[in-house]
Amino acid sequence: MSFFSKKSPPSPPWSFEKGALLSLLEALDVNAAIVYAPDFTILSVNSTAEKIFSIKKEDLVGKIFSLDIAKNFPSRLFAEVMYISLAPSVIRHSDPGVFPQILELSLENPQRNLRVVTSEIRDGEGRLWGFVKVVSDSTETVALSRAKSDFIAIAAHQLRTPTIAVSWAIDSLISALGNPADKEIAMIAKTATQNLLKIINDLLRAAEIDEGRFGYEFAEFDLIPFLEKILLDAELISREFGVRLYFKKAIEDKVLIKGNSTQLGLCFASLIDNAIKYNVKNGEVWVGARPTPDNKYIEVAIKDTGVGISDEDQKKIFTKFFRAPSVVKAETTGSGLGLYLAKNIIERHGGTISFTSILGRGTTFLIKLPLAL
Repeated sequence: MSFFSKKSPPSPPWSFEKGALLSLLEALDVNAAIVYAPDFTILSVNSTAEKIFSIKKEDLVGKIFSLDIAKNFPSRLFAEVMYISLAPSVIRHSDPGVFPQILELSLENPQRNLRVVTSEIRDGEGRLWGFVKVVSDSTETVALSRAKSDFIAIAAHQLRTPTIAVSWAIDSLISALGNPADKEIAMIAKTATQNLLKIINDLLRAAEIDEGRFGYEFAEFDLIPFLEKILLDAELISREFGVRLYFKKAIEDKVLIKGNSTQLGLCFASLIDNAIKYNVKNGEVWVGARPTPDNKYIEVAIKDTGVGISDEDQKKIFTKFFRAPSVVKAETTGSGLGLYLAKNIIERHGGTISFTSILGRGTTFLIKLPLAL
């Protein structure tokens, strides 16, 4: 019994180019390739696609693969790739309607992780002839990444409890010591323990993000006093590093946003902390806030006069565990997770984070968050 009711063979005006394209895609043996017309007539399926989806080319080519057919098709995996709405979990890496479409699909029964890139195929005059889906199986890569995250999470949890205990013990020791020289040594130990605890907490937060457990409960709050409190808390470290802090707000009214103040606090505190630590002696950090012209977003800029980031390193700045050489020279401690966490937090709030930087001249981060309307 056939699942298909009719055939609709394509008749593109550029048969030579079409034939060459289909031959090329047929030859692919690393990734699965599926070519189909705008009406979902299957034009080509390569051998890798046959293996991944447990399908036969002769059963599909030249036939319309409609949504109704997909819902009852024997290869659930193939149906979910062709119709993303059927997939249980989808992560988009491109805007809807913009090609190429890049998606990550997490599929069940069996558990698979697939990267699907869908591109338009147009003839020499720009007319749409069809689409091609190139599918790569990232199941093993995702499993390995998850295993790494699990290991990091377990190790961080095991380290956190004794580190807190050491911190408490050092606090008690500082109170008991009378000799200034001994107290100074104990304070150095306390600072080192605090830095270690921050790294452990960053590792735990990164693991929670990877597992999708970084929880967010949103509430409405005023961003201006929120930022003023963060800057007030940063005064102590700014004095230690000899850096002056300034806050410039281009708005006097309340700036209400809907978000998680704890997570956003971690984000802004980390960015301001970086601006101070990776600065120069007698340097400056400017924090500014202003609404966008359409009054739909608030822009927060954090500008420093610090070490800056090279053009090459700017491409990796939001990746996990990356620390630019210029940053490492200025401050040897750090997890390399602060900006990775900040980007995730801002994007989960429907915002964006970007930056400009000149090596040796400073960096400006621009955060854009939607206003509560």
